[in-house]
Amino acid sequence: MKELLHKIQYGNDQLAFNALYEHFSYRLFLFAFSLLKSREPSEEVVNDAFLNCWNNRHRLHEIGNFTVYIYVAVKNLALNRLKQEERHRALLWDALATYRVQVTPSPEQLMMSGELVKRIEQAVSQLPPKCKLIFMLVKEDGLKHHEVAEILGLSLNTVEKQVSIALKKIAQELQLSRNGKPAVSPAPAR
Repeated sequence: MKELLHKIQYGNDQLAFNALYEHFSYRLFLFAFSLLKSREPSEEVVNDAFLNCWNNRHRLHEIGNFTVYIYVAVKNLALNRLKQEERHRALLWDALATYRVQVTPSPEQLMMSGELVKRIEQAVSQLPPKCKLIFMLVKEDGLKHHEVAEILGLSLNTVEKQVSIALKKIAQELQLSRNGKPAVSPAPAR
């Protein structure tokens, strides 16, 4: 990562910039989409964040943690876009509630039965929106707790508690399913 940033800043290396974009763009798109609930604005926000990085590449050395920086940049651009469209703050949480976490199979998960993976996905989908987003950023995107805290403007303690809650709820659902009871309780009627 540092080598790419160095090449971009000091060599104006577009290939390095493209590699950096490819490394982050999909995860950032999913993150932006969780906030904006729309494909095109989410793509635009991610592209704008990277355009800002390119335009300010001479200052890349000032960034301590690029991962946190780019997530925060996408978050801020997305929130600014919501403000420009005069959406109410509640819409942000509705957007987070509609975010669908996809559990990407790791080599360990590939060894699991399809049924177990399905139960895990069902348990994750039932997490509260804020808890689900934090869990996704930590477990799916591989961010550290302090990075998620910085990105979402939360305390480290809050992030740690939310991850703990998520893991406990998932474990409870899996334990229930192992005992022959339904893995996931039916969703309440609306």
